[in-house]
Amino acid sequence: MRFFDTSASDNNLSFSQNPTEKHGVGDTVTLVDVDVDAYRRKLDNRAVRKNLTVPFWLNEQAERAGINFSCVLQEALKQKLGY
Repeated sequence: MRFFDTSASDNNLSFSQNPTEKHGVGDTVTLVDVDVDAYRRKLDNRAVRKNLTVPFWLNEQAERAGINFSCVLQEALKQKLGY
């Protein structure tokens, strides 16, 4: 199996002069188009800073209970998005 990443180039793939040298006669060779950039974005777990506004009384109770706002927000977003 060979992979070609064209995301950073001019989108031209280069193949060997004799395409059967790596494959037997009668073998089927299939090109599969994969969006590598979308795959990379999906796996990108960098933290992004967001500002959050909540009512005063809710903030007071959550802080007293030791609730991690970031963790709760992440869990809620994942649930809402079906992850």
